[in-house]
Amino acid sequence: MDEKDWLSLVAVHSDAWLLAVAFYFGARFGFDKESRKRLFSMINNLPTIYEVVTGTAKKQVKEKHPKSSSKINKSGTKRKHTSPAISPART
Repeated sequence: MDEKDWLSLVAVHSDAWLLAVAFYFGARFGFDKESRKRLFSMINNLPTIYEVVTGTAKKQVKEKHPKSSSKINKSGTKRKHTSPAISPART
């Protein structure tokens, strides 16, 4: 197998593993809907390892998103957005 093809294959598998780990932690530590959405958008704003290895990564363009802390929930009070800290797995 050509070295370039092998490296691309490793990059694709690394991307899949990193996504699986990110969403495992999202589920394990009980991220709420807003935190999962934030995690998803953070991941999508970065190039994949495959894109970096093959040189197809695009320049990052910062998008302005409305802050979720200013949203008002059904009870009429402001919702405060906090992301849970990732701590070691409990057994």
